[in-house]
Amino acid sequence: MEYQKIMESFAGLAEQWKIRMNGCVIMQGEKILAEKYWTPYDAHTLHRLYSSTKSLVAMAVGRLVGEGKVSLDDKIADYFREELGLGKLHPYLEETTIRDMLLMSTCYSKPTYSQDSRDWLASYFSATPDHPSGTVWNYDSCGSYVLGAMVKRASGLPFDEYLRPVFDAIGISKQAYCLEGPDGEKWAGSAMLATTRDLARAAMLMLKKGNWQGKQLLPYDYCRDAISPLTANNDDANDYFRNCGYGYQIWSLPGGAFFFNGMGAQLAIGYPGRNLVVACTADVQGNPMGKELIFQAIEQEILPHFPVIDEAARDEIMKKPVEKNIMAQINGQKYLLHENPMKISEFTIRKEGDAGILSYVRDGAKKELRFGLGMEVSVLFPECYSGERLFSKKHEMQYRCSVKGEWLQENKLLIRVYAEDMFVGNMAMCFAFKENQVGVKMTRSAQFFFDEYQGYAGGQKA
Repeated sequence: MEYQKIMESFAGLAEQWKIRMNGCVIMQGEKILAEKYWTPYDAHTLHRLYSSTKSLVAMAVGRLVGEGKVSLDDKIADYFREELGLGKLHPYLEETTIRDMLLMSTCYSKPTYSQDSRDWLASYFSATPDHPSGTVWNYDSCGSYVLGAMVKRASGLPFDEYLRPVFDAIGISKQAYCLEGPDGEKWAGSAMLATTRDLARAAMLMLKKGNWQGKQLLPYDYCRDAISPLTANNDDANDYFRNCGYGYQIWSLPGGAFFFNGMGAQLAIGYPGRNLVVACTADVQGNPMGKELIFQAIEQEILPHFPVIDEAARDEIMKKPVEKNIMAQINGQKYLLHENPMKISEFTIRKEGDAGILSYVRDGAKKELRFGLGMEVSVLFPECYSGERLFSKKHEMQYRCSVKGEWLQENKLLIRVYAEDMFVGNMAMCFAFKENQVGVKMTRSAQFFFDEYQGYAGGQKA
């Protein structure tokens, strides 16, 4: 097979679609089959990986686990308590584990630092959480920064230096390194500099579940879990078909694939069952379709030449259907919520045949929303919005909606609302239960309505 011709076909389509590519590598097993670079980049250029850095941090955590230096159930605050003089923390933060951090199931819905901040690490332990960790999913780059700092406390080395023996074993550039944040910690959520080849090799190590040339460099089980859809990340109004779950700082894709995901399309896509990795460096910032077009070009020009050869390896990490849920445990149970942007103070979910009823109190008023379980039902949404005249109280009306509830995980219920009336839009309400606690996430995609249903909340059984 002429692999370079396959690469040129991919490159031609990417250029036709006006994707600004910097580098691309096709790798099968431990061998690079083809690569291409666009001026001024070449095979030895260190490229900013942005959030693909997070996946490398996850590899460092895996090495710590394998050496017995940490447990995924360790509380993240314990690694900084004495150093930062941490006293009594908010319970949501106090109970946050390393596993929660890896899964982006932390207790924050907003960044704890900004470009105007200087104490990025310390900020994570002084901000106010808004929902219990280990419940709903939210992309938390600040948490990745803290994970990188944790690796240094547990190993005695910055995460990129701690990974050097692993990097050397798989052929990652000696020059690869990570930039620092303003407080001197490694910018573990965004700033690794490495070659496109390096990115491909790191993803291939995870695809091979930590094994390289017969040597187990990282724990098999940890790597398998890291590239698996352990938690649902399609729990908001952006119902993107490629959001198929999230592992340990690694995204899941349809068909059992996974990828390292860096801003601007710094991508390393692993295809279990094909023993294949395609890594790209690019700059599609400002192009809302850029990353999606790269996926499409790979699927059109590269994947047909690499059929599935090991279905068991692919199926091992594919998303599994939800076979059971905790509806019986929460049925009719009242939950009280702390102050939140939605102004919802309490809610109850109960089952009625093939449907469910969400009863809640918002801003002091009782509301009720009926939803189908695994199917859509048609209802009137329990709020009034603009009718024929925008923002006119006189013309307000309830919108006809289709509403569906589904269990994304055993403990995570998602209710999607689709307005199908004079105004068209949608919203998502996610309820994730953890022992006696609940995390709530609400998002909307609608013009001038559903505005009240945006934000996060935490609470507990009444």
